[in-house]
Amino acid sequence: MKVLERETGISLLVPDGRGIRCTPAAVELVREVEPLLAAMEDAVANVGSVARHARIGPLRPTRIGAFEYCSTWLVPLVWDEASMTGGLELVEGGPGSLESLVVDGVIDLLVTQAPVPTEGVRFQAVDSPLEMGVYGCAERFADVPLDELPFAAPMTMASRTGIGLRSLDGWPFEEAVRTVRFRVDLLETALAFCRAGRAVAWLPAPIVRAQDAYLRTSARLERLPHVPHDPAQDQRLSVGYRAADEPDAAWTLAARLAASTRA
Repeated sequence: MKVLERETGISLLVPDGRGIRCTPAAVELVREVEPLLAAMEDAVANVGSVARHARIGPLRPTRIGAFEYCSTWLVPLVWDEASMTGGLELVEGGPGSLESLVVDGVIDLLVTQAPVPTEGVRFQAVDSPLEMGVYGCAERFADVPLDELPFAAPMTMASRTGIGLRSLDGWPFEEAVRTVRFRVDLLETALAFCRAGRAVAWLPAPIVRAQDAYLRTSARLERLPHVPHDPAQDQRLSVGYRAADEPDAAWTLAARLAASTRA
């Protein structure tokens, strides 16, 4: 305080009994300086923000591409607000097209059941497989022969995509083994036919559990006995990422997908 008095030439403090008190000049000095100090703090904060922005760049959304059933079920379950502070952009696509989006920089990660080997894209397998089965209304379809069950199946035939699957839903047998009554683009459409008791579908068990959690008991789907569980028929997901990127985000997403699949 003595240094400030010497530099300003103003008496700021005077004795007051056993203590001291501010002079009127000191009170006026504080009133004048307070806005200047506040402006200085704002300036320092703004400069720091610019420096951080230049160093790490602006926050941008996490960009993920996925099969339609992955986007409607798996990705919401693994959403992490802490690591996705810039938000989420979710693109739906099929085999081959998702890999191209990664290469072109449109998305950063992809989730697929049918990875297509692509230059510039690497894949991280999800440890926990998706248990598959025929699901529908047991009361209506349990005694119907397999070849007479009315299936809801993907509109696009996997044979047209070159990924080595018979069908995009992962149906493990020849198409002639089942009767496809409804060809649909969206999984949710197939589920609607199943819940209405009009169709059955070849589905991943975790997806059925997830959608049953929001339905009344009478609308829930049950596994039908026509195709006993065979681990060889389970589907395995993979997370794809650009080969030039660090794999940490892909590893994290794969681990969360594995945990949610086992739940």
